[in-house]
Amino acid sequence: MKYDGVALSLIYKKGKLIQALTRGDGIKGEDVTENVQQFVEAPKSLTTSPTNVDYEWQSFAKQLLDSEFEVRGEVVLPKQVFKKINEEAEKLGRNQSFANPRNLTSGIINRKSSSSAAESKTLKYYENHKLNFHAYSLLSDIKDRSNLLTIIIIIYLTFHYY
Repeated sequence: MKYDGVALSLIYKKGKLIQALTRGDGIKGEDVTENVQQFVEAPKSLTTSPTNVDYEWQSFAKQLLDSEFEVRGEVVLPKQVFKKINEEAEKLGRNQSFANPRNLTSGIINRKSSSSAAESKTLKYYENHKLNFHAYSLLSDIKDRSNLLTIIIIIYLTFHYY
């Protein structure tokens, strides 16, 4: 499945989110940790693993959560939420609607601090309609014994915390 969103890398250390980075210029990403913590549905900490899976998976998950690792994924704004945000922005006096979900997602993720009252009201609305994070890759120094374990971890990170 192809998502039209913003690429994001989440860096965890001992199960805690320590940094969120955009792709940036392709060499150096922009640190957007604060905005991700405020506006994105992504796990801030991972401290437990499912108990209904086999020992090999639990062992891998424990090793992973005790280390530093990176989860890559895409941040997206569902179209129905995009429509509601445009409606709310119009109620708040915004003269034009946002062009598309991807641009709005990028604007939210990459925004710099602002103290405008209108923007503060709009940002409160975004907080109530979090962006979705869909993991597609896991990078770790731990040697993965099978691609299946990586897929299970990605599924766990994408759906377990909701």
